[in-house]
Amino acid sequence: MPAPGDIKRKAIRVKSINEKLSKGRDRCQGYTYNSSLWWKNEAGKTLRSEYSDIQADITTLLTSMSKLEGCINKLADKVQQAIDERKSRTEKQKPLALAVKKK
Repeated sequence: MPAPGDIKRKAIRVKSINEKLSKGRDRCQGYTYNSSLWWKNEAGKTLRSEYSDIQADITTLLTSMSKLEGCINKLADKVQQAIDERKSRTEKQKPLALAVKKK
């Protein structure tokens, strides 16, 4: 099983990708909407209209990725909790094992 730190690094990677996608989305949105200053014909209007649909899909993707990051972090926490519990159980069982050996 991967260590909690390895899992956390995956969450950080998801967050980084999410941030890059968000910046790209914002940049594309700016370019698209500013195109109305110089692209006046029907094709420009169609581009801006269609981009609204794409924008909604990208926003949904970014939301899902943010939720994924949260889930990965929760997984790392649960793995750490399981490790800690196993370690605690092992520590509690050591005196019992020593007592059995002495008999």
